Amino acid sequence: MAPLRHGAFRALAAGRILMFLGNGLASVALAFAVLDVTGSLAAVGLVVGARSVANVALLLLGGVIADRVSRSLVLRGGCAAAAASQVLLALALLTGFATLPLLFAAMFLAGVAVEQFSVAWEVSVQENIPAGKLSRVYSYDALGSFVAMPVGRVAVTLLAASVGPGRSIVLLACLTLTAILAALCAPSVRALRRR
Repeated sequence: MAPLRHGAFRALAAGRILMFLGNGLASVALAFAVLDVTGSLAAVGLVVGARSVANVALLLLGGVIADRVSRSLVLRGGCAAAAASQVLLALALLTGFATLPLLFAAMFLAGVAVEQFSVAWEVSVQENIPAGKLSRVYSYDALGSFVAMPVGRVAVTLLAASVGPGRSIVLLACLTLTAILAALCAPSVRALRRR
């Protein structure tokens, strides 16, 4: 439990777990949304694939950005961009203006944002947690991440089935904004700089 004594780790871990919970929510809510808009299972694959393509394609770029820009800015920017894509998507769904290209673009942007957040998180942990505690920190992170994603998927399945994908994605945007606030709770996270 020693890593939990570090304020930076607590704030980063809370933000990271909320982002993984949101990712679990997003994948299922998005499937419901695409089916509502298009009725096509193939379209579900395309839209979910857009997020994955962004994750893979921008992995290296994420490292370059994390090396050149303030870690705090990248963490906040990644969360803010993910929340913005979710708000855009929710508004389009709730107002009936959602189209397949809009869903595709929103999920690509979300994939970019999550990848930027993830790279900055990894670098921030390595630079701000004492080396002797890193293995425990990564164990806590893995446990939180592996629990958060399936919990998010189960929760949003029930939620999307009862209130619809648009309202479910509003909840997702709120979770993402909460991740930003969690990451900003610790002064050491707000002060993260590139080294």
